[in-house]
Amino acid sequence: MKIKLNSLINSWIPRITPCRHWIFLFVFLLAALSNRTGLSTNVMSRVALLLALTEKHSFEISPWEKLTIDWAKTPEGHYYSNKAPGPSLLAAPLFAALYKPLNSLINNRYTNPRELNLAWNNMMSFIMWFLCFVLQILPLAWVISRLAILLSEQNIPRSGILFFVSASMFGNTGDFYMNSFHGHGYATILSLAVILFILRTQWSAVGFSLGLGILGDYSSALLIPLVGLWVLTQERHSWLRIYLRLIRGLIIPVAIFAFYHWRCFGGVMTLPQKFQNPLFVDAHTNFENYGVISWFPNANILIQLLFGPIRGIFFTQPYILILSVILMVPFWKSLIGHRALIKSVSIGLLSILFFFGLLWMNAGFNGWHGGSAPGPRYLVSAFPCMAFAGALSWNQIGKAYKTFLWITLGFSILFFSVVLAAGQNPPQDQILISYYGKYFTLKSDSLQFWCRWVVVLFGLSYVAWRDLKSDGNKI
Repeated sequence: MKIKLNSLINSWIPRITPCRHWIFLFVFLLAALSNRTGLSTNVMSRVALLLALTEKHSFEISPWEKLTIDWAKTPEGHYYSNKAPGPSLLAAPLFAALYKPLNSLINNRYTNPRELNLAWNNMMSFIMWFLCFVLQILPLAWVISRLAILLSEQNIPRSGILFFVSASMFGNTGDFYMNSFHGHGYATILSLAVILFILRTQWSAVGFSLGLGILGDYSSALLIPLVGLWVLTQERHSWLRIYLRLIRGLIIPVAIFAFYHWRCFGGVMTLPQKFQNPLFVDAHTNFENYGVISWFPNANILIQLLFGPIRGIFFTQPYILILSVILMVPFWKSLIGHRALIKSVSIGLLSILFFFGLLWMNAGFNGWHGGSAPGPRYLVSAFPCMAFAGALSWNQIGKAYKTFLWITLGFSILFFSVVLAAGQNPPQDQILISYYGKYFTLKSDSLQFWCRWVVVLFGLSYVAWRDLKSDGNKI
């Protein structure tokens, strides 16, 4: 049994994976320190779809619409989830296998409505935690391990690989959602998978990852033209053959996308936002598309997303701002010198254009703050891609820039550790430092935070000590 377990672990995260123990630490911390907002209205919108698929074999969530305010109501009076369906469709078989016997068990055991409701919520919390572990945490660890191996094959030093692994797993507030069924973890995994399969030249897998990404996060559609442009500039002699393989990978996810939206909302490209809960529609702004988004960014929102104290990148992931400069410099140099883009530069350009595209969209969205969130959550799927591009260009980055990257990444890791230990999201208008600063008291209601934070800091310190002891490498 032990041999089989070791074999299973090694097939998931191979022994040759650089920084392997950092990946294991991430999996342990995310699995052990659950997100205490795990049954928020956002999550319950997806849960409602899972219940509809399990109980009624339908997409309509009308019997469960009171579980959430994140719904879309069609003119016929039918309620549907306003979330992209990918995560729920993927999780449906495993959800049904867990939900049916457990739900039957608690219904037979409890007759008191209050006890039954409490038991149901506890059951649902466990099921969603398990789904997150299997479908988000483990796949993220898998794709990061493969990218770390790929960096090693490209002769990137261990310090560059460690930067990528630590930034992707501990320096991105989006990973707080890996143990919560929000969809950000799903989008992050598939964005990284796109880059992995591009560098492996597995074009059907690239297309399939792109298609799954759109099924789970509509903004991931930005990657399709960017990948198409990448192929034209990097694979000029075989672009037609590659496009055909991309289309082959896209067919099944796109067909599912088209069928779901046609069946629910009457058109293959009709999004649930057309029938959005009026609570989220702002009729007094210029957000003309479904009343929630504009084609052009709002300058004030853009500044808030970059430098604002409520959701700003500067206060949560400042290393991203430095990477934005670093990854653009080689591109401009190549234009001035009329040289072809090398692969590391082109991947950097792909990732930064993805980031800029998400930033543009987010700055035109009336819900840009993401509601209750520990950072700019609609941008997080681009951050690990940028971290990988930075690591891929590590040998071309100057020592001063590397120092700045490590200092700012250190701050991001510390901030993430606080967010993970708190297990809570601040309200949409709450300054992040003020909100998380309240946990640093000696009051009894902060005891759980301190216990969780000690676990996180001990884990990070122990793995860092072991890393330095075993390798003796300076970062």
